[in-house]
Amino acid sequence: MDASKGYINLDLVTNGGMTAEKSSPKQTGKDGDMDEKYVNSWIGVALALMCGMCNSVAYMFIVWVQIGGGSQFQIAFVSGVSMTFVSLLVVLCKKISLSADSSSTAFLVVCNGLIRTLSDIAIFYALPRAPVGNVAVIIYGCIPIFTVILSCCFLKECCRFHDFVAFMFIICGVFFIVKPHFIFHSLRNSFFEERDLAYVCAAAGSLGWATSLMIGRSVGDSVHPFTTVFYNGFVSLLVNAIILVFVSKPSNWILPAFAWISLFGVCSLNTVTEWSLFTALQLESAPTVVLLADIRIVVSYLLDVFVLHNRVDVWDLIGATLVTIATLVVAVASCWINVEDVSRHQELETLIVRDKTETDDKDNH
Repeated sequence: MDASKGYINLDLVTNGGMTAEKSSPKQTGKDGDMDEKYVNSWIGVALALMCGMCNSVAYMFIVWVQIGGGSQFQIAFVSGVSMTFVSLLVVLCKKISLSADSSSTAFLVVCNGLIRTLSDIAIFYALPRAPVGNVAVIIYGCIPIFTVILSCCFLKECCRFHDFVAFMFIICGVFFIVKPHFIFHSLRNSFFEERDLAYVCAAAGSLGWATSLMIGRSVGDSVHPFTTVFYNGFVSLLVNAIILVFVSKPSNWILPAFAWISLFGVCSLNTVTEWSLFTALQLESAPTVVLLADIRIVVSYLLDVFVLHNRVDVWDLIGATLVTIATLVVAVASCWINVEDVSRHQELETLIVRDKTETDDKDNH
């Protein structure tokens, strides 16, 4: 379960922008290069933290919109409009192609957008019906599990030992958060509560996001990342517009001012979250970014307690801690594997250069 799984090739995010080669450490021995390396690393760290915090605050705004009378479909529709508009601006400015190289790739891109749309609707439904921190833990805790399962089944990738260890921590963490009735009956009012449905929706949304990541990896570099973002937004806009025609009335759009402000906040923060994630992954390693972005869990629980006034018990915190430990295990293991890969690659290059030099010397003699 490599922490970088599911993330796009960021060399393609911008034309002429910072590439992976520029962001990697330069072995030139110059003070200026080392200073640039550390500055870029710190900027990447700051952006990863900002990504997690903006994500948490966006979740709080989603709750406020629904408290104000908005629905998950309205939130998804407006978010789709915002995502389509922003990504279209980038596509036009960078002159990025919106076409796919084959009909099968185009089909996968459209399916990806549909899956992401349904996942977002499920997650938006879950957020106001359970503590935001618990929902965030289930979403981001289950994504690695589903990603590895799907990758093993469809991409024929192997499951490593640290994946299994992380699975155990995540399963235990989610178990403590959900608190099944047959064990925690003294803490529950009934066998099935509204928050249980919220947790099911959060897990379904997590499965959808994991499927989306797998599709993104299977498509690879044949489609530009911003092309995918554009179609995700456009499909969300279209699907939610159709749903709203049947389930909504014009009067449903008459929302209080704080709901509209919250809706604007959702769109703005989602855009900042995506941008900060893309940029952070250009400046810092993927495992580090993934780990730091999990500050969203801490921030979500703080918002639960001090802003949304949701009740969070000690079992919720234990579950969140176990999921965070699982993320740490994956991040550390991924860093170690990446370092070993780089070391083996350098050794291989050294052997090749040495063999070539010896061959040239023999030829000269």
